[in-house]
Amino acid sequence: MIIAVFCTVDVVGQQAVALIPRPVQVQELQGSFELTGSTAIVAGRSEKELGEYLRDKLHSSTGYNLKVRAAEGETNHIVLQIDPGLTLPSEGYRLTVGKQGATITGKDRGGVFNGIQTLLQLLPPQVYADTLARGIAWKMPSVTITDYPRFRYRGMMLDVSRQFFDVPEVEQYIDWLSMHKINRFHWHLTDDQGWRIQIKHYPRLTSVGAWRGPKEQLPPAYGSGDKRYGGYYTQKQIRAVVRYAAQRNVEIIPEIDIPGHSRAVAVSYPQILCKPDTAFLEKGSRATANWDWRDPNVWCVGNEQNYKMLKVILKEVASFFPSKYIHIGGDEVNPYYWDHCTRCRALMKKEHMTNAMELQHYFMQRVEGILHSLGKRMAGWDEIMDGGKLDSTTAVYAWRSTAKASEAAMSHYPTVLMMGSYFYFDMAQSVNDRGHDWAGIVSLKKVYSFNPLENNLFPDASFHYVKGVQGALWSELLNKPPRFMEYQSYPRIAALAEIGWTPQGERNWGDFYTRLTHTHFERMKYMNIAFRVPPPEVWYRSGYVTVVPPYPGAEVRYTTDGSIPTVASPIYRDSIATRFPDSVQCRTFYSASLASIPLKPVRVAAGEWTMEPATGMTQQAWNINPVFDQAGSWDIAFTPDTLDNTFSVKQVELLENGITISSARLGNITKGSWRYRLVVPAYDATKQYTLRAEMQSSKASTGKVSMQRLPYLTPETGIIVNMPLMQHNALPLTDYDFSTTVSCMPNARAGDNLTFVFASPLVCKTITSVTGMPMLGLFPIQHGHLELSYDGTHFEYAVPYTDGTASVSPAHAVKAVRIVIDAPTDAPMMVIQDLRIE
Repeated sequence: MIIAVFCTVDVVGQQAVALIPRPVQVQELQGSFELTGSTAIVAGRSEKELGEYLRDKLHSSTGYNLKVRAAEGETNHIVLQIDPGLTLPSEGYRLTVGKQGATITGKDRGGVFNGIQTLLQLLPPQVYADTLARGIAWKMPSVTITDYPRFRYRGMMLDVSRQFFDVPEVEQYIDWLSMHKINRFHWHLTDDQGWRIQIKHYPRLTSVGAWRGPKEQLPPAYGSGDKRYGGYYTQKQIRAVVRYAAQRNVEIIPEIDIPGHSRAVAVSYPQILCKPDTAFLEKGSRATANWDWRDPNVWCVGNEQNYKMLKVILKEVASFFPSKYIHIGGDEVNPYYWDHCTRCRALMKKEHMTNAMELQHYFMQRVEGILHSLGKRMAGWDEIMDGGKLDSTTAVYAWRSTAKASEAAMSHYPTVLMMGSYFYFDMAQSVNDRGHDWAGIVSLKKVYSFNPLENNLFPDASFHYVKGVQGALWSELLNKPPRFMEYQSYPRIAALAEIGWTPQGERNWGDFYTRLTHTHFERMKYMNIAFRVPPPEVWYRSGYVTVVPPYPGAEVRYTTDGSIPTVASPIYRDSIATRFPDSVQCRTFYSASLASIPLKPVRVAAGEWTMEPATGMTQQAWNINPVFDQAGSWDIAFTPDTLDNTFSVKQVELLENGITISSARLGNITKGSWRYRLVVPAYDATKQYTLRAEMQSSKASTGKVSMQRLPYLTPETGIIVNMPLMQHNALPLTDYDFSTTVSCMPNARAGDNLTFVFASPLVCKTITSVTGMPMLGLFPIQHGHLELSYDGTHFEYAVPYTDGTASVSPAHAVKAVRIVIDAPTDAPMMVIQDLRIE
């Protein structure tokens, strides 16, 4: 393979080597072919639809109305042809571009479609514009490309239950996937928060189960608010989307999530639920705070009528999805009701079952049989393997761990790899991004790093059963900000595409990132994808803020007053001298409408340590003048290079000219780092400051010490609680650790309140109360306000909560702040964070 070489003056050369996903083999030739208005697309009867697709794709940006014809001219043409005898795997193609034209020869229809996507990437990025791009020379470099996919299955899942996306949005999403050679769209159509597919025999599934709101059977959730929210796809719309996807070489795999995640079904047809025994009902009525009791969302396994209902539903679903597979979920089933159901217990006795896992397996086998009777195969999440053996055609989507993926493949199930720690794109992309983190931070680099051949994950011949890879975008958090679906998807889907397509030995992170930022960002801009722009690295040391752009040529803008940078802010060109680094913010701008999240400077490491094994404490000290420059509260982190349970830090002190002025003895351990907080009442720039710690490790240890100043005041605070807090613990609201919270559950009522009382009257600029889960924003206060007291006794109305946040500027020293609930939220609980006091 010829390695890509970038040249700043050879635009055509740049485009030739910046393909995503990277092809198997590329040979660069001399010259180029220029597309003009007289270029013809040559396509036979089998290729005609693809020719029309290419014509329409080119028309929007070039303005050319290219002819699609069967006869081949001598020059100036693009030839599309299918050759089943081509010695390449399915979906493979050969693309040749010369001075006279281009030819795409595909092993099959999918091969020609994939070749078209590569041809489009050879053209200037403006080819993806949906409006006429003037003044562009539509040239593509002369190349010969031989290409085929590593995996036959390259998929992406979109959850349309928690947030509903209409048909144009879904088709746009599929279009973007196809441009990246993704060939499966897993459509998660049902869940607790909404049923999104019309079933004519059971109309209440959509008349009731597709909607949530204050007056609906399904309560508001995930930001849907105090209004009727939802929607569904008619069968006519479903068939149209299936056709749209098929034209783009994308097979749609529908998911009807059962037996759990079925609250939307349960509110529409309550008869699907279990029949609890009388003693259980009496016990449950006395324990309504039990979440299991309050959330009946599981089909009754012992109700024979449920299988008749499921056969009718699945028969309708099967009639408009040509895929061999229907995904039935099977994940996260709560057996609480099964354990207390008279019908389920009778079934267990009849079938000699001993636990709920066997009961779930029975359900899976019944559904598997229904699907086989309809000419379909079953697919499900990896929980469907629990409890017993299924048919060898049943596909397992391994999401919980690599161990589950290995188990599925070694059990000879067709296996799709979509482990959450690599492929769940609802996970946050950095510690500064909004998103879940239960599966870890899933950065672009983390996605790209996935290698199924590492660590002998699939021994012997089990890798044969791995059919491919898939990403997943669950939509709990996609309600805000606008176009967050695109931000969470791209460019991570570009990395997913290359994992699924390009041979492992040809993949390289540095090469991929260069192709992505050098050219593919520009393509995605013209595709109208609101992709995530990577933020810069921002560092502070010795009075200067230094910025490292995320890629060569990136434009970084900054502010020094704490405001978020805009396109009018100055461009970073050299180190920024400042005495107030916490007021600096930096942001990468790709275009006026595409910019990264803003970041504040991080102080460089205060020092490092190297320790030999010791049984006692060792004292270490570091000069911290380069990073310590203000009074206030400081978080100190000791992070070993290697996680080691024998490493510990006993005491931390801060010294001024050799005299201890602050110390802390009790620290906490977070993600392998020992963390302490030091409160420093004063700072003198003429003094020498030293950090000293007593450390111990029975093994050799190395690591780094970092110091970061809290941007907020941390006054001594007490809490008065007049609302139902979980675990009856309000202490997390007084530690000024913004990763810890308290929760109000069951939901607070109007008039409930919580009061922060300061040990002494506090002079400050602003007090901000942020509610909802950190990084997520879920479960905020929706109806409430803040009150202030300047004497600790009399309170006055200050400001209402807007989008879960309330901020007030006290007129003078404040003694107490009170959160008051005006009305319950639409969620099952509320989450309250520490006050942010500036």
